[in-house]
Amino acid sequence: MNWAEKYLSWANNDSAAAQFLSHFFEVMQGMDDFADNDQFTGEVGERERLAARMIGVMLIEIPENPFYRANEGALRPVFAVLLHQWSLANKLARSNRQQDLVFAYVLRTISIQIATVVAHLTGGFDHANRVTEEAYATFYETDPETLESWVAEQQEIT
Repeated sequence: MNWAEKYLSWANNDSAAAQFLSHFFEVMQGMDDFADNDQFTGEVGERERLAARMIGVMLIEIPENPFYRANEGALRPVFAVLLHQWSLANKLARSNRQQDLVFAYVLRTISIQIATVVAHLTGGFDHANRVTEEAYATFYETDPETLESWVAEQQEIT
């Protein structure tokens, strides 16, 4: 899958908005890898390089992005909501209740909502509606973890 093309489509061909999406999802994946201790091979300096990259993207690249600068007022409250929901997903993932685990599995993808917001800001309601459906379908089609495998992994962690 060519994510750059996907982000450009979701951003209604706005290259700055597409770059913002790329950076946003890079940070979300990197921070999730830290939280879950995933994707690390044990190479010397690996975690430090990822940390430096995430800090650089969050503090330099995203704030310099023209789309972000023009839409910061609309994006920052969404960031807050996504952060709270991501935190809740991690908390629920440690539960023994099946319902909590199912909810956590769905909430872990909550960051996809930023694609809807970007689509709405760049292309309006109908574009955002199409992007919402496509973004979730794309995520679940490319995600190697099924609900069952993810629940099993969470039970090993706790």
